[in-house]
Amino acid sequence: MNAAAPIEPTASTVIIVEDEDAVREALATLTQAAGYQSVSFANGEDFLAWTLPTQPCCLLLDQHLGGQSGLDVLQELNRRDNTPPVLFLTGDDSVPCAVSSMKLGAMDYLLKPFDPGVLLEHVARALQVSLHAHEQRQLAAHDRALLNSITRREYEVLALLAAGQHNKGIARQLGISTRTVESHRLHIMQKLDVTTVAELTRLWMRTTGDDAP
Repeated sequence: MNAAAPIEPTASTVIIVEDEDAVREALATLTQAAGYQSVSFANGEDFLAWTLPTQPCCLLLDQHLGGQSGLDVLQELNRRDNTPPVLFLTGDDSVPCAVSSMKLGAMDYLLKPFDPGVLLEHVARALQVSLHAHEQRQLAAHDRALLNSITRREYEVLALLAAGQHNKGIARQLGISTRTVESHRLHIMQKLDVTTVAELTRLWMRTTGDDAP
């Protein structure tokens, strides 16, 4: 299809932005035969008006589009901070074009005409990158939800535990008893569904990007 409404795919999706009808249809047929869903657009404007799926996806983006170029589309995605792995498609075997696409974050640069097997290998790698990013986002959302379940005082204790402080040092710094710290620590670990301080610290670092308060 050309223009498309937002979808929530049940499998990985290959998004195709290509203004040549024959090439666009061939890419859709190839990727669907490989077991992927595909969504196709004949120009960058229609693609940019569409809502990207939340599930793993990658983008096959033609360099020479009518209207906005492939580089223009990639720049706009970067401005939105919402760029899936991009495979840049072009018939222009020039160093400046390759450098420009890579500087903008394209994962790969594929020359037309491309070998179907090679293209599918690149697609598989791009979707693996997208899947990993998707899993990390889900894990971060889960961790944030767990952290939202703890009290302000528990959060203070958690930050100090993640920084490597022991119960006595935490008690001294917060002006509370060691027994109270131990009680907070138990509740924190129960709420965050962890059994060791190492697991607790990893959750803290995944969520805050910090190893200290």
